[in-house]
Amino acid sequence: MSNSELTPLGALFIIFLACMAIGIIWIIASIAGPIAPQYWLLIIGFIGVVIIYVLINVFAKASEG
Repeated sequence: MSNSELTPLGALFIIFLACMAIGIIWIIASIAGPIAPQYWLLIIGFIGVVIIYVLINVFAKASEG
């Protein structure tokens, strides 16, 4: 796979994962609503940002070869 083929796929995959993360956060926040929802959103949001950041770095290194 050349760089031009991998980069759009990687971007779509990251967008897909971000949408899934938002959905999971929404479900967990609705389940844990009475239990300090702000803290849940902060914790899960932080973990999600870290995971997406790591995935972006992995795809960047993979596209470099």
